[in-house]
Amino acid sequence: MIIRFFVTNKFYIGTALLYLLIFSNKGFCGDDTGFFLNVSLCSYNQILDSVYVRFDTWEPRYISILLTTILTHLNIWVWRIFISLIFTSLTRNIIEIFEFTKKDKYVCVGILMLFPLDILSTAGWVTTTIYYLLPIAMGSYVFLEWKRFYKKEKTSKFQNILGIIACIMACDNDQMGVLIICTLILFLSYLYKNKINYVCGLCQLSVAVLMLFIKHVLSHADGRRTSLEIINWFPEYGNLCIVDKLYLGFDATFSYVCNNMVILFWVFTFAVFGAYILNEKNKKSWLIAIPLMVAFSNASRIIDIFASKNIGSILYTSSLISSYGMLDLRTEAAFILFLWIIWAIYTGIKESVLSDKYKFIIMYVFSIGLLTRILMGLSPTLYASNTRTFAVFYFSLLLIILIYYKILKNVLRRHFLYNFIKNIGVYMVGINIVKNIFMR
Repeated sequence: MIIRFFVTNKFYIGTALLYLLIFSNKGFCGDDTGFFLNVSLCSYNQILDSVYVRFDTWEPRYISILLTTILTHLNIWVWRIFISLIFTSLTRNIIEIFEFTKKDKYVCVGILMLFPLDILSTAGWVTTTIYYLLPIAMGSYVFLEWKRFYKKEKTSKFQNILGIIACIMACDNDQMGVLIICTLILFLSYLYKNKINYVCGLCQLSVAVLMLFIKHVLSHADGRRTSLEIINWFPEYGNLCIVDKLYLGFDATFSYVCNNMVILFWVFTFAVFGAYILNEKNKKSWLIAIPLMVAFSNASRIIDIFASKNIGSILYTSSLISSYGMLDLRTEAAFILFLWIIWAIYTGIKESVLSDKYKFIIMYVFSIGLLTRILMGLSPTLYASNTRTFAVFYFSLLLIILIYYKILKNVLRRHFLYNFIKNIGVYMVGINIVKNIFMR
């Protein structure tokens, strides 16, 4: 029986061992040691009291706080094994969603390896993975449930209950909550229109909305933390209007991905451009090639020559739109550049060789993923939270790359540049795996 289990699941066992190798040298740091290790676990009531205090005064994430508190007080290998299994379940869910063949499974793992793991250490390895990676993995199971509903597959009561639990845990992260709610509303309208049973989907939507209500209405953490974070990180934040805040989120997002050689974003833009030029109707490919090459080459750093603003304790290399009269050459140039890149991405998707259905799906996934990051501008910790808030946005880029691969793999295999692209891909994945293994 045991031998049969290992033979049947050898791919996922191998995947889990690979993730375990990657996390084998990662340890406690950041908030792991700065806060959670200092929590006393002398009694069950004491644990719950400590978790509730943090929930009510600092961050409305009860599930994540509880799990992080427990894991930081156990042997580090418990977390390493746990997070490796979470990564493996994420991989399995995505493979089932896309219905990848045996050969494609390895490509899927390779693409997932492009995820920049360094962002998962910014608040401590345990804290950040539980706060961001776990909700993403749970969200992927919710997406798998939606796929089953879409294909009218029969689901057991256990699967439906597991879907509800996964939805609760996914919505413990606000960004995943936004993604799930927005997508569920769209998906439920489709189920209703096509007379497909939408009861389970409606239950998930209710759970997601209830989770956000509990987090942000019943908890007093938002107001208390916002006041403290404004004082500590961004004293001028309270003077900004919502347009300024959203602009900050937009600018901070593209400033980072265009200036920091994010390999995942490179692969995404390459996929967009590749699908665009495969359409023989597109004669002026340079129209989108130029802005995408700008994003590729970090050329947006040139803009920093013009100006640099110091806001509070933050070295701010963009500017506010109106609050301080800081609409300067750098601001205008950066804003135009980022809009140009956005236009190139959407044009590349719209005019690609894909069908209208997949164009819509890709546009939607990119838009909602980007929105989850831009909305960080509504928080004074936009910069203090570091790059971990890109996790959901990066996840959306991974999904888009996988969609492109799923649809165009047969076309690519007939292309004269296939071997070159394959070798480059293997090289990039290999470099990323080695980097992730030695990263601490």
